[in-house]
Amino acid sequence: MKIRESVIFYFIWAEFILEFRSLIGAYKGGSVVEQKLLLNQAFKGILNETASASATPGGGSISALAGALGSSLVAMIACLSVAKDQCPDQEAIRRILKDSKMLMNQLALEADEDIKAFSKVMSAYGLPRATEEDKVSRASTIQLALKDAAEAPLRVAELCLEVIKLSDEALEKGNKNAASDAVAGGLLAEAALQAVLLNVTVNLKLIKDDAWKVPIKDQMLALSLQGEEARKKLIEALRS
Repeated sequence: MKIRESVIFYFIWAEFILEFRSLIGAYKGGSVVEQKLLLNQAFKGILNETASASATPGGGSISALAGALGSSLVAMIACLSVAKDQCPDQEAIRRILKDSKMLMNQLALEADEDIKAFSKVMSAYGLPRATEEDKVSRASTIQLALKDAAEAPLRVAELCLEVIKLSDEALEKGNKNAASDAVAGGLLAEAALQAVLLNVTVNLKLIKDDAWKVPIKDQMLALSLQGEEARKKLIEALRS
């Protein structure tokens, strides 16, 4: 993966985040239609980059993006709940807004970190292997890169779990007119969580350090189960 490709995706994603924030502000002011055109333009850039022949962005970075979008929805609900009579716990609403924006930004960064991790793996596989020393060095570098590539999506999964929990709180304490948006944000985050864990699974198959893999597998299982339970709780809360 070329550095240029990572930079291009980074700026497309940064533009998207900035314009999504503008959309949230416009929604609060009631002028959504004009901003939607800008949002579509940025979003199409990400879609086109993903749909290209480039290996990146792939499942890991796009899952991080999905998690960031889920957190963006939680932020939107908090914005719509500020100073509303039906949302008496304004302290909680302000905290939800702060935390959701923080998670959104962290997941946005992790989208690019996933690309960087993949790039390191590809670079490691491209190292010379003309001599025995080259082969040993190359094999060691590949294993280290694969471990980094396994840890990157784990961070995304952890952040997505926090988004799901936050969406549940937004559903409980936020504007009831946006209840379905809270659930949509949580479901996006849970789908992203499960998707990035598949990336870890693939990388683990290539890692030879069995002892290193044990706690990673335990963490994966815990995250998967917690995500599933949080998703079920969220849906039940909406339907009740």
